[in-house]
Amino acid sequence: IILAAMMHISGGVNTGLGILLITPIAAAGILFLGVAASFTAAIATIIVLLDTYYFVYFQGQSDSHLVSAGFLGLAFFITSVFIQALSKRIRASQTTLNEQSDEIAALQQLNQHIVKRLRTGIVVFNQAGKVKLSNNAAKNLLGESFIAGGVITGKFQQEFFDWQQHKQTLSAFQQQPGLAEIRVNFIINDSSENSKDIIAFIDNITALSQQAQQIKLAALGRLSASIAHEIRNPLSAINHSTQLLFE
Repeated sequence: IILAAMMHISGGVNTGLGILLITPIAAAGILFLGVAASFTAAIATIIVLLDTYYFVYFQGQSDSHLVSAGFLGLAFFITSVFIQALSKRIRASQTTLNEQSDEIAALQQLNQHIVKRLRTGIVVFNQAGKVKLSNNAAKNLLGESFIAGGVITGKFQQEFFDWQQHKQTLSAFQQQPGLAEIRVNFIINDSSENSKDIIAFIDNITALSQQAQQIKLAALGRLSASIAHEIRNPLSAINHSTQLLFE
């Protein structure tokens, strides 16, 4: 209404101010779709035509201004249709983006849940040694004081420095007295060029040794049972033959 009033006061559509009505038409095309957006373009077109009719038949302006008003109304509808199509596409892209964001958030939450429940300790830290991420297994294997400090320290830090020089993991060690014996494998996360974080996988050697011992005992038990079976069969045959000899 304000733009139409400015156009009328200035002298009608021949002043060129009528083109400013495209602004609310474009805004309506962004905010609304379908009839509501087209209705705004129709109202603007009617206003321009009525104002031009007034100046032509009551103020003595040229009839050619009616043609200009018609083309201006056509421009209003073209703008409305174009903005509606563009707005619809943007809304569809926004909907897809929101769905993908929800999926990424769900996957991230699932990954965090899996990492926390892993028995292998995981510590992520930068080149300066600042810890960014650690799971519960790492806290149990390295101690609460190590994680609470937020920076790698002690034998773990020395192990990392040795790995940087030799690019290979060394023997097992204990971060603190009373904790489990561990072995650490380091890898560089170079997915980002700006920051290359270090991922440390910490294995409990004590638990692995116990598992290996259990496997060895189970294999020894199976071997013993097999040997006993192989000995028992010929002894049974010999015993049977001895009985036949007595007979």
